[in-house]
Amino acid sequence: MDQLVADPRRPDRLYALGFYASTSVSDDGGLTWSPFFETPRTEPCQFVRDLAASPHEDLLLAGCVRDSGAPVSPPIYHSDAFVSTDDGVTWQPASDLAAGRPGRDAWSFSFDPVEPALVYAALASGEFYRSEDGGSTFSRETVDNSVLGIRDVTSRAGEVLIGTVTHGVLRRVEPAIWQPINTGLTSLHIRDLEYTAAGNGRVLAGTEGGGLHVLDRISACEDDEVGSCMLDRFRVTAEWRDEHGAWHAAGAQQVAPGTGSFWFFDERNLELAVKMIDGRAVNGHFWFYAGALSDVEYRIHIVDTNSFGTRSRTYSSERGVISSLADVEAFASTGSNSRVHAPRTATGTADRLTGDRDLGSRVGVDLPLTPVPPSRQLGDYRIMVEWRLPQGSGGFGFGRGLNELTAAFWFFEPNSLDLFMKILDGTDINGHDWLFVGSLTDVGFTLHVT
Repeated sequence: MDQLVADPRRPDRLYALGFYASTSVSDDGGLTWSPFFETPRTEPCQFVRDLAASPHEDLLLAGCVRDSGAPVSPPIYHSDAFVSTDDGVTWQPASDLAAGRPGRDAWSFSFDPVEPALVYAALASGEFYRSEDGGSTFSRETVDNSVLGIRDVTSRAGEVLIGTVTHGVLRRVEPAIWQPINTGLTSLHIRDLEYTAAGNGRVLAGTEGGGLHVLDRISACEDDEVGSCMLDRFRVTAEWRDEHGAWHAAGAQQVAPGTGSFWFFDERNLELAVKMIDGRAVNGHFWFYAGALSDVEYRIHIVDTNSFGTRSRTYSSERGVISSLADVEAFASTGSNSRVHAPRTATGTADRLTGDRDLGSRVGVDLPLTPVPPSRQLGDYRIMVEWRLPQGSGGFGFGRGLNELTAAFWFFEPNSLDLFMKILDGTDINGHDWLFVGSLTDVGFTLHVT
């Protein structure tokens, strides 16, 4: 037996595969076995080398090796792929894969257990394919020519790994770029690769001569000096343009798990706030919000790292504009399109503070104050925020100091900040302190500054 495969939709079903042996099936967790390809099921080819069952529907993919029939010795083998939607009773050639590749190296398959539309296929010779329609069609992805012998492919939530003979475990980062994740491996010859059932991001790697290894949680989306990772999959970066027209990478600061910020000139002077929300339960999309604390020209780039970089968004704001934006259709649950946006803006100049001042008439609704509402000290000023939903309910925002210049408020969740504000000393320019407010919400609010 070369391989043991579990059926994710039938907890007690197992498949046993071997190159020179027939495929066997067990429906009692391995206590008893019987041939899988017997009436009414039909065998798609001479030798089934890989069998993958969809966790979402009645769908099987089979990687096969067959004798080409050429009258030569030794035999010439071809690799094919077949698909069945009736538990193996009938089989059809898998679109884009069943072209009779020369060689005895069969296909490997992986159904994404989280995203139903995503299916992956790899051939040991180095070919890699991706499907976004549940396996109906496949498109080829580039793998470096130096990578030989893809032995296995596995995926979870759009992240894809391949196990190779020469380069160990590789993770797809973006188109044509595969990143090795081989820390701790004593052999780079991978025989089998699987995510753990616990869903904690750990991967089991079976190696040739090096035993079984556990690779800790891995992600193509990570926080660093120039980017923030949102919802464990969306990498957000920003760049700004100086007065000479040159673009510069913005520095990133991770404020909360669901919220990030960027600075342009000084890391204490935050210029841009961003956050993402998983709104799929509401409209099938991920939502993106951004609020500017600057009138400098900037661009925001978002890449869905679960899509090999094929899904991205760019939002831009012109010089002299202070903008906030909300895009509640930023990314559909699955898809491959990219687009560029100019933000839906709320524009204006920095408010001038000259003493006790209520900005509520400009930025929100007016609610009655409670005796001791929550507030936040920012420099010489104390800030209090009230919010109200359309149906009339409301409350106070809770403040968080980010540094001596900047504070943020949240309305509903501590890790999902809704307002950013900063106060700068502009007395050398116009004799006033300056207030900048960036909104990451469409909830009505009143901002009181005293």
